[in-house]
Amino acid sequence: PLDAERIQLDMSQCQSTGTFTGTAGLALGGDATVTTTCPPMSEDTDTHISGLATFHLTVVPSFDGGQVFIEMQDSETGIRLGHATMDVRYHAGGYEAQTVLPGQTITMLMEFQGIDALLPANHGITFVISESGEDYLPPACTPSCSMHVIPSVSTVEIPVILRDGGDVLITPQGEDAANNQ
Repeated sequence: PLDAERIQLDMSQCQSTGTFTGTAGLALGGDATVTTTCPPMSEDTDTHISGLATFHLTVVPSFDGGQVFIEMQDSETGIRLGHATMDVRYHAGGYEAQTVLPGQTITMLMEFQGIDALLPANHGITFVISESGEDYLPPACTPSCSMHVIPSVSTVEIPVILRDGGDVLITPQGEDAANNQ
């Protein structure tokens, strides 16, 4: 929407568990996902998320390939708000693959699929970061291509619209229209 305001989440204020996606997390005695929960965007009003949210995710790949899948959820209900997925070779965006070196710190310029969701007042957002999600195949390099995820220095922008409902579904009416009688 043209009137969307982009809200940047301070990821250093969010709480994270896990550090690796894929089998490296399991091999080190942890999980295969990284879960980051952020505080509410608003404590007293609902938040209407509408548009393309972005997540510039800082990672350290363990291989020259792999992928990241992020699911955005309502932190109170666990309801899925949106998702994003990206092959690490396309971390800079665009259509040209980039060379990725194992151990290199990179920022993946991820964009979520279009979202139109209402986040209730005093509900936070949880990001579940893994190598594959529902309806997505794992990367071909599994189990070698785990990622060390560093959410605390990553950035997230959420498109939010503010509407009071005063101009919803207004249609032009003639003098003789049924609802003018």
